[in-house]
Amino acid sequence: MNREIPPQETHYFASFLLKRDIELDQVETLEDDDLEKLIAETKTISTIDETVNRHKKLMAAYFYEYALLKYQKRIRE
Repeated sequence: MNREIPPQETHYFASFLLKRDIELDQVETLEDDDLEKLIAETKTISTIDETVNRHKKLMAAYFYEYALLKYQKRIRE
């Protein structure tokens, strides 16, 4: 196990905009506004923000892809 990544940070994304930690299984239950905020925040962190560490960028990218898929599914229904 990589000692730079604390185990508690591997299952959630600490969202600044939502002011809470979001677990992956909570993404589906977010309201549309919160889901849009999560998508915007994770996209910014994973692609633009160069001040965050590598682990947070990777988690943001993972959460971005997952949240975007869930959002697109909602729109289709």
